[in-house]
Amino acid sequence: MKKCLLLLLFPFLLIALPGHVAAFVSMGLQADTTDGVSAWLRSHAVSLRTVDAGNGSADLQGLKPMIGDARVVALGECTHGTSEIFRMKHRLLEFLVTEMGFTIFSIEANLPETNAVNEYVLYGKGEPEIVLAGMYCWTWNTREVLEMIKWMRVYNIQHPDKMVQFTGFDMQFPQGAYERLDQFATQYAPDLKPVVDTIAAYCVRYRRQNINGQLLTREEKAPLQQALDTLGENFRRKGAAYRQLVGDSIWEWQLRYLEVLNQYVKKNSDRKGILSNRDQSMAENVIWLTEHFPGQKMVLWAHNAHIKKNEYSMGEYLNRHFRKELLVLGFGVASGKYTAVKRGVGLSHDNLLSTPVPTSFESYAQASGIGNFILDIRREQLKNDGASWLLHRMKLRYIGAVAPKGEKQFEQGLLPELYDGIIYLENTTSSVSIYYKK
Repeated sequence: MKKCLLLLLFPFLLIALPGHVAAFVSMGLQADTTDGVSAWLRSHAVSLRTVDAGNGSADLQGLKPMIGDARVVALGECTHGTSEIFRMKHRLLEFLVTEMGFTIFSIEANLPETNAVNEYVLYGKGEPEIVLAGMYCWTWNTREVLEMIKWMRVYNIQHPDKMVQFTGFDMQFPQGAYERLDQFATQYAPDLKPVVDTIAAYCVRYRRQNINGQLLTREEKAPLQQALDTLGENFRRKGAAYRQLVGDSIWEWQLRYLEVLNQYVKKNSDRKGILSNRDQSMAENVIWLTEHFPGQKMVLWAHNAHIKKNEYSMGEYLNRHFRKELLVLGFGVASGKYTAVKRGVGLSHDNLLSTPVPTSFESYAQASGIGNFILDIRREQLKNDGASWLLHRMKLRYIGAVAPKGEKQFEQGLLPELYDGIIYLENTTSSVSIYYKK
């Protein structure tokens, strides 16, 4: 848990820089009354009947025009430990798979390690609890995510002609990548075994620094990078032969594992770019997945911090690449509890959401009395005067791996520039950790 926690912290320990703000938007809120905002919300929001999958999709039909021809739908979360958010994302995955033809799921977890989960959902290999735990992070090692991957397995059994795959796009840990390269070298290219062993040895040596969030020094980076470059040169020289030997798909995965290791080294040796390097690398991995599975549509699962379309976030890189083929849905929550690390305590399931701050998105949503809803906040939907409250910077819930207090639970931004829609949940409970010990 510790190594995952420290690597999840970075986006929430720095103040996010605001993105480009349209010239006509002022900094202060206009004198819109809460009643006026509530009336506008009641006429535009899509009310949600339930957050749980398996209950039909009548209340989700209004999403179809919003999703349109999007190839990638990114689902955020404003905490890493809210049961209702995870369950709602499961429900949206069910909807996107069964009614809109999405077949690739990708989560904010290490790309190589998620292959074991994919083997389970496609072919039933392994135990779901074990392959889920193999993604390292407590954030996903929950009953809610476990139920989702079990649903994926059942769906694939029932629909062998249009199975959904489980992938990941993160690159924070090297172990899965060098282990799979070792398997390739052992089976197909024994002459590469020494250099792969060297890469693995350096990664193991630096593991403690990785866990503690320490960067590699120039002297530490040099031999590891040299070994990676040597392997890359071998791949370039013999790539055609390896491709012919193992086939296109297996060979492309080996190239990606090498790239994940290069991304890992870059992230862990450049303090100035530690945040942007990770988000840029995750975006590159998402783009690679869409190219590896051409013509297939993808559902992304990550924190709001990564999917939002502001500078240096994964969402900004994806937005530049996919443009209108990307739909970004953030989450906001009003009240309840959530799972996160409590300072001096450890992983805790009794963290309280603070009361929504005045003029936050959650404060307006709560006052409307609608309950749970989805709201389209794309620019073309906000042209009438009643939408002017959304055309100002406002706060939205924003909690990472560590539990903050009060107003520190919120981040301010111009929401229509960050998200295409907001999913609002009124009352929430903590996610259920599978191996949680009180």
